[in-house]
Amino acid sequence: MISASVRLRGKGMSSRTWSVRSAKLLEDEKLGSVVLRLMMAMNDLGITNSSMAEWEKTDDPKKKARWRGGVLYFGRVQSAHLFEALSIIDEIKKDKDLTAAVDKADQATKKSFDTVAQFLHSNDYKMMAKMRNVVAFHYDPKLAMRRLRKVVEDSPGHRILYSLGSETLDWYFELGDLIADEIVIREVFQIPEGTDIKKAAIDVLDRLHKIGTAFADFAGYFIRAYCAK
Repeated sequence: MISASVRLRGKGMSSRTWSVRSAKLLEDEKLGSVVLRLMMAMNDLGITNSSMAEWEKTDDPKKKARWRGGVLYFGRVQSAHLFEALSIIDEIKKDKDLTAAVDKADQATKKSFDTVAQFLHSNDYKMMAKMRNVVAFHYDPKLAMRRLRKVVEDSPGHRILYSLGSETLDWYFELGDLIADEIVIREVFQIPEGTDIKKAAIDVLDRLHKIGTAFADFAGYFIRAYCAK
């Protein structure tokens, strides 16, 4: 997951645009395939990151009322995209030709690649896989009902708000956000009862943010180096 306020290498640098022949990616199809899929992943991560920032800073009263759910949603989706993109890193690691291409990159780009490659063997990687599998694009029935039962057990009189209206943002079901949040905190992040949830969640998100930033740094500059040849 990449923080909505992320700043990548080149802070303060204005946006720049270049062009590259599409046919270049066919000159070495194995490497070209990696570059192309990194491009696709970066586009997805860029959109989800921008959307997170928009929901965090929105002045739209309807979005303000649902800002937490919006930020959490785009955070979950971004984590899922990042998890899928990490398979490209694994692919590079296992192929000597692709590894050689990374070795030709500048030191900062190689360092970012190494950071992400090491992450593939961590418990946080397994946690990210669970995020992708049970809450990002799926609605796991067992986990949803487990968390609902816990909410009712803790507060038998618990009530939620729900609304309908003329626009999609008017259709809101408060319990859905609460349970999704509970699944992430308790089932994915494995933060136990009695723990300072905010602190524990920030610790997890900070670790994932570092990996997301390292992936973006590697992918962006690796693509640039390839296209600039």
